[in-house]
Amino acid sequence: MTNIITIAGQKGGTGKSTTALNLAVSMALSEKRTLLIDCDPQGHVTHWSGISVKNARKGLVPVLSGAVTIPSACVGTELKFLDIVPSGFNLFKQATKLAASSENEKILRLLLK
Repeated sequence: MTNIITIAGQKGGTGKSTTALNLAVSMALSEKRTLLIDCDPQGHVTHWSGISVKNARKGLVPVLSGAVTIPSACVGTELKFLDIVPSGFNLFKQATKLAASSENEKILRLLLK
């Protein structure tokens, strides 16, 4: 069975990234296959995980632009059961494009299916 947990909020500095990473690591340590998608343009989860997004085909931006699928955008971690779709500053530009769409809040859900 697949569960999707979303941690979201408009205000910065409230611990969303910290909570998401700690929850994902806890799940992975419990041997639950876990995928953490970093949707923050500041990329804190990506940075804290030690991931360097040098490969342009890895990460959330290529997924949202339709260039790659989620499985090919994943980066493995030191934890056997945890993969991350990294993010970075270039997500700001993609988010601006997506904001024009009335269906933008459903895009990631559709891509996950």
